Amino acid sequence: ARRANSSSAFRFPPRSQGIVGVSVSSMHETGIATGLLQLIREELSRRGNLRCLAARVEVGELSGVSPEALSFAFEHLAPSHGLAGTRLTIVPVPGRVKCGACGQEGDFPRETWRCLHCQGGPLEVLQGKEMDLRELEVEEK
Repeated sequence: ARRANSSSAFRFPPRSQGIVGVSVSSMHETGIATGLLQLIREELSRRGNLRCLAARVEVGELSGVSPEALSFAFEHLAPSHGLAGTRLTIVPVPGRVKCGACGQEGDFPRETWRCLHCQGGPLEVLQGKEMDLRELEVEEK
């Protein structure tokens, strides 16, 4: 879909694997930013003569990724990947869990790590560990 400023947005379906198929729990934010920048470069190469204006990433609160550190690393590494000036928007994804004892689903109980309904567990994480590239805003060079 074209926007008023002649840019386009590419949307990506949700993935549970994390970017580039790598578990975000085993990587530092600099490595994650590098992988993200490489993924953006690959996508731009696939689609033709385009310049990336912005990238939107969803980061789960239970992913172990610091949004501030990721943003900092992205901003400083982007020029070395030919993506200077690309804006990074990080959308937080709240943690959601399901209690193994009572089956109740709800927000991640950060303070207790126990089910808010029955105080039991174990808790299965349903959402909040992911990190997904969701959209690129691009324009023709």
